[in-house]
Amino acid sequence: MGDYFSPPAPFPGPTWTKNGRSVEGTELNSIAGPEHCGWQSAVLLHLGWPPGTVSKTIEGVRQYVRDPKDVLDGGYDKGLRRHITLPDDAADTGYRTGKLQLWLTPSDPDGAYLRVQNDVERWPRADPPVACA
Repeated sequence: MGDYFSPPAPFPGPTWTKNGRSVEGTELNSIAGPEHCGWQSAVLLHLGWPPGTVSKTIEGVRQYVRDPKDVLDGGYDKGLRRHITLPDDAADTGYRTGKLQLWLTPSDPDGAYLRVQNDVERWPRADPPVACA
């Protein structure tokens, strides 16, 4: 799955859909970290909360991070799990970009699960969301 994000797409990122319709980036986006901070190898996923919400502020967003190189210096690489099995209570959100699917689970509210066929990754939540100036 790492190849899916190599290299991560800069803002505005790939187009996501839900149940076949395109969604606004303020509902869901996945973008490369800003290059001017040296974060371009990381992916920041922003999901309006609760899912389906078009968020107007960062307070209305949950941010999940794919940072295998720990360029954010937040230890998010330790929360990234690759090639795992979806938890039993995982639910498909209906969000897609290409073959990539977003799944969430009530037993792990601080993780987002990204799935392509049988390949699954868990991305940790950044709380509060990370940003650079």
